[in-house]
Amino acid sequence: MKYDDVMKLALERGFYFPSCEIYSDAQAGFWEYGPTGVSLKNKFLELWRRELLRRDKMIEIDGSQIMSSSVFEASGHLTSFADPIVRCTKCKSTHRADRIISELAKIEIPESADLEEFDKVITEKNIKCPKCNSNFENTKKFNMMFQVGIGPEGEPAYLRPETCQSIFVDFPRLFKTMRGKLPLGIAQTGKSFRNEIAPRQSLLRLREFYQAEIEVFCNPAKLNDLDKFSEIQDTEIRIQVNDEVKALTCKEAVDLQIIPNKFVAYYLGILAEFYEKTGIDMKKSRFRKLGEKEKAFYAEVAYDFEVETTTGWLELVACNYRSDYDLGSHAKKSKEKFEVMDGDEKVLPHIFELSMGIDRSMYTILEHSLREDK
Repeated sequence: MKYDDVMKLALERGFYFPSCEIYSDAQAGFWEYGPTGVSLKNKFLELWRRELLRRDKMIEIDGSQIMSSSVFEASGHLTSFADPIVRCTKCKSTHRADRIISELAKIEIPESADLEEFDKVITEKNIKCPKCNSNFENTKKFNMMFQVGIGPEGEPAYLRPETCQSIFVDFPRLFKTMRGKLPLGIAQTGKSFRNEIAPRQSLLRLREFYQAEIEVFCNPAKLNDLDKFSEIQDTEIRIQVNDEVKALTCKEAVDLQIIPNKFVAYYLGILAEFYEKTGIDMKKSRFRKLGEKEKAFYAEVAYDFEVETTTGWLELVACNYRSDYDLGSHAKKSKEKFEVMDGDEKVLPHIFELSMGIDRSMYTILEHSLREDK
């Protein structure tokens, strides 16, 4: 079973296809779901709502796709949401620095590494432009935000690069009006937008894509005070320890300090149970803890839920313990109060995030289904 087989199935049966494909100037990284694809996506989201949201009585919102500059100044995206790029000195073609190094020199460098590290490897390994065999300029950062102009004056705003920021800025209102109690899960599905340098492989790397996001707000002093942990303590997850993937129960992973606390383990456990019900082969899955240079700038601890496909290990969900980074940043920028009462204690909640790539999940479900058919 190959990637080409999934693409053939998708095109022939109306799962998905390129956007604006009748025109030669259609840009890469934009795909459309056909009738069969929409049906599969809706069933996936119905299962997500039943198994995750309703299970824990989470609330769901539908936020704006265009947000003010202030949101992304506070979140750090305008300064930190960038990929390393290199440009050819002759043909001026642009490439992701980490990917060109991986493809041509078989060396893996985290995309958040210092720019000098990319330049050093490119020089030492004599990596040239694959189009014209010329040298590259020094590595630079490219911000992936899509900027838009609002109104006749073109007031700057941005398409959201992730669905979570509206959850964060709406948190005080939601907690008050919905009579919230920690821990509180707030969810959202919808499109996000990233100006990817080199979108490729259909649904695997897009410029416009679907996310299903859950943000769980919690009291950081009660991460091991979780009665419902007993529901998943015997659930088996596959977690990468050093270079080895081990099958452990959630309780074993906490007892061995492979997962830091019951709160994080609980959500990794219910996430694994969810994906097993989608039909994905869980023997080909893993939770991989990210290193300091791999994790997102806002994450204190991060795990990627990955599934092995014919294209390699594919990240389907980013699981980030964001601590109080987001609420603290928005409180500072907006001068609004984000603290809430938890019993008799006033706290600034910490956040654990389950950021799910719907499109990548759709691809993986199709591929694993084809494997079963064969």
